[in-house]
Amino acid sequence: LPERLEVLDRLVAAVAPGGWQLIEDFDDVAMPTIDRTGVHHDLIAKIRTVFTELLRQRGALPDFAANALRHLEERGLVDTGASGQVVIDVGGSPFARVLSASAALLRDPASGITPEEYDRYMAALDDPDVIVRSPEMISAWGRRRPS
Repeated sequence: LPERLEVLDRLVAAVAPGGWQLIEDFDDVAMPTIDRTGVHHDLIAKIRTVFTELLRQRGALPDFAANALRHLEERGLVDTGASGQVVIDVGGSPFARVLSASAALLRDPASGITPEEYDRYMAALDDPDVIVRSPEMISAWGRRRPS
């Protein structure tokens, strides 16, 4: 959503006095690899950096979630808080298949990922000896002041 802050303004305005607002989004910027001693660590780290930049070029705001708590506080919500959740799994798992499906963006020659790197990445996502992790899903909440 290019106008995500305007949408958030409308959502917060729609919350009844004393009611709660919850927003969630992935923080794609702060996603280090988890398998740091694994043979594919450097490749996975490169892919994540390129993928995040491709998301940014297509209008995503990969660090919106990192500022979610601040966005709610700036809109006057109280009793605010936030938490994060990360999925850690192995190649070949249902989660790794989700990563594979999202990797289609990397086939774009302008991405900077070579066909050989793409093929290695896809093979790594199918290898049960590879450990993968999700971006952090950040949940932020706040309550509108009671009347």
